[in-house]
Amino acid sequence: MFFIKSFVNIVHSSQNLFHFFMNFNSWKRSSGFGDNKFNDNDEERKFIMTRSRSFNIEKRNEYDRRGRKNFRDGGRNYQDREPLKPSRTEPAKSIKLDIKLTPTSTKEQQAEFLKKNTIKIIGNNAPAPALTFAELNLPNTLQQQIDANKWEEPSAIQSVSIPVALAGRDLIGIAKTGSGKTASYLLPALLHIQRQPKMERGDGPIVLILAPTRELAQQVDEVASDFCPKIGCRHCCLFGGSGRGPQIVELRKTPALIVATPGRLIDFMEQGIVTMERVNFLVLDEADRMLDMGFEPQIRQIIEKIRSDRQTIMFSATWPKEIRKLASDFLVDPIHMVIGSNELTTNSAIKQIIEKVDEYEKLSKVVEFLQDKTDKKVIIFTKTKRSADQLSDNLYSKGMRAMSIHGDKPQTERDYVLSKFKTAKNGVLVATDVAARGLDVSDIDIVINYDFPGDIESYIHRIGRTARGNKEGMAVTYFTDENKNMSRKLYKVLMQAKQEIPQWLDDMYKATPRGASKWNNYRGGRGGGGGYGRGSNSRFYGGYGGFHSNNNNRNENQK
Repeated sequence: MFFIKSFVNIVHSSQNLFHFFMNFNSWKRSSGFGDNKFNDNDEERKFIMTRSRSFNIEKRNEYDRRGRKNFRDGGRNYQDREPLKPSRTEPAKSIKLDIKLTPTSTKEQQAEFLKKNTIKIIGNNAPAPALTFAELNLPNTLQQQIDANKWEEPSAIQSVSIPVALAGRDLIGIAKTGSGKTASYLLPALLHIQRQPKMERGDGPIVLILAPTRELAQQVDEVASDFCPKIGCRHCCLFGGSGRGPQIVELRKTPALIVATPGRLIDFMEQGIVTMERVNFLVLDEADRMLDMGFEPQIRQIIEKIRSDRQTIMFSATWPKEIRKLASDFLVDPIHMVIGSNELTTNSAIKQIIEKVDEYEKLSKVVEFLQDKTDKKVIIFTKTKRSADQLSDNLYSKGMRAMSIHGDKPQTERDYVLSKFKTAKNGVLVATDVAARGLDVSDIDIVINYDFPGDIESYIHRIGRTARGNKEGMAVTYFTDENKNMSRKLYKVLMQAKQEIPQWLDDMYKATPRGASKWNNYRGGRGGGGGYGRGSNSRFYGGYGGFHSNNNNRNENQK
């Protein structure tokens, strides 16, 4: 028996050694080592080498000597710490905002503003919209940051939402992406924090902002980082795909404002690391997206732990029955604001070009199109991670500054990619649908649908990455015979946005029976698609990531 066990151990060791060398070679190829693409001064090569060293340190510190998970809190092992408990015996009294504004504009001007921006306001005693920031009477510290951000006047959604929130009312906001909703709830949230009793060690946050993806959570937190220091407010961001240790450290500093994805927040709540007892200002950002991703049970679980005398603000791009149910369960006498339509529609400032092609023509078409667009910032969407890598390789080989993002990259690389893309004046980013939501880059000139998505909602969210704010943009879509089941819905989207409809699409629309596109929705699904990318596009910005289409992996990535 001893010899048998020894033989089994030797076999296992051999297998592990084999897998090690295979993974090492694969990593070496994916990082660009072993070829002649890099030189000694290549910034991207240095980044990869640095990242690999830090990654090894992270993995070494992830476990203690006994093989247990090691959550470090300022150099101390979290396992040996008691859960953080509030020092007060009872939750502090909630003080709601009740700021009545005195608009300087006339009722006629307000009515014209609402009509011009296609805004509907439903609810009892709704406050009048504020057409200028001066009407909001914000503290000088906040107004100075607004001026520093060069926000000349409130966007349509801000004009209506901020007065409603300052009045302490619950709010449902239905608006397209890129409408400036972050400031709509963040500015009132900060004023709300200022009015609350002083926080004590162990208190949970006063303001909780829930977001569907880590990208959106980080972007909201980035805006918060501009304003929170102005009023002495601590904030932190909780999301999955990154180590818990640093986030635990931030939680122990008693932040008044937390931006979080539902999955990661639930983890910390169940471990007793954070409590929701003091939350009295709740924001559900992109609520429809959170429900699409299967987060409704987590959202309900979180809200059940939040006090009932809170103020709740909900934003969504659509108004389906699931969102209506959520609103009826958790909002009290809300003001319902709709900009445009309850239905998901495209921005009329986006010029949509639909081109019918064969599959083999796509590469030559996109290369030809981009030849004279070297000064533009472009996002190209593909169905799979593998195709994103392949397309990026092809574009790069033709002299274009191209890179790809998808789900097989570490979080450090993802952050690096987004940071470089945001600051770049031009370049091409090839991505799966992971970037379609929550990617807040204000200067994207062109969106290209290299592969048509599996549903029309994803199409709308994709092209919504351009024409942010008051800018114009362009969306180019390659449509093949495989996509004909989407012709009816695409036709309606173009009609609503008053875009030119190609004759071939008009013919296809008339020839396609009703209900055909519904079947395509079930076949397609959201997400970045299958397959694993090679991760070889680190030469420019690095890689990025998406999430697989199965629910378990999706929820884990978005925690």
